[in-house]
Amino acid sequence: MKKTQKRIITINDISCIGKCSITVVHPILSSVGFETIILPTSLLSFHTAFDNFTFLDLTNEMENILNHWKYIDRKADALVSGYLANIKQVELVKKTLKEYVNKDGLYILDPVMADNGKLYKGFPSTFPTYMKELVKLAHIIIPNITEACLLLNKEYKEHFSIDEIKEMSIELSKLGPEIVIITGVEKDNSHLGASYYEKKNNTFYTYFSRKNNKIFHGTGDVFTSTFVASYLNNKSLLDSLKIAVDFTYKCIKNATYLNDDPRFGVPFEQNIKYLIRKIGL
Repeated sequence: MKKTQKRIITINDISCIGKCSITVVHPILSSVGFETIILPTSLLSFHTAFDNFTFLDLTNEMENILNHWKYIDRKADALVSGYLANIKQVELVKKTLKEYVNKDGLYILDPVMADNGKLYKGFPSTFPTYMKELVKLAHIIIPNITEACLLLNKEYKEHFSIDEIKEMSIELSKLGPEIVIITGVEKDNSHLGASYYEKKNNTFYTYFSRKNNKIFHGTGDVFTSTFVASYLNNKSLLDSLKIAVDFTYKCIKNATYLNDDPRFGVPFEQNIKYLIRKIGL
């Protein structure tokens, strides 16, 4: 039988400076052997943590790209979607999933829209309602705690217990996804990590690394792409969670040595060899 390279469509923005979104997801996934097909949602000079950034909405061009793909026999094994520029792009994600992903392909949703208790700049208050439509279609969702609260219409607070995280995960799974991963889970104010809930086996697990008090941008994208890189390379759900937490922490630790502005992201590039070894390639 002819062996083929796995293909992953990534729907996300392009931030020219400030490592996040496609400039993180694409190199991490390609470095572990996947063909990555990009569908950019917008073009920004910096990501939204900077002031006075330029922003180009690519909705019309996304439609043009999808229409052109009709003439190319290149369906993907998975779709990973992140930052969307507007509500209309929710429909374009649905179209991509329906027309350009194999029927047995995975849809992994990182519902990028909020952090620290509030929506990102430019998103209307109704945005979580539309994001919930994609949650219903996804096999795996990877929200942070703020995004999980918004999807559940739950009031945000700074600290949730592990039992509360588990209950939120179960509630989110009832919307559709088989696996719910929540990032930014804290333990004892000194450890930070993530949890997963798998609906089929009714299993819940948490995994932590040491907490760094600095907030580095783009770490959610590092975590998501690392998890996908591991999981689609046939690592178990638990091992994939551990690898993603450990790799993200290692990148954050390296970033503290560089003493750069945290808004510029973390030096994940310096740790790609470590990731390849962890996955066992």
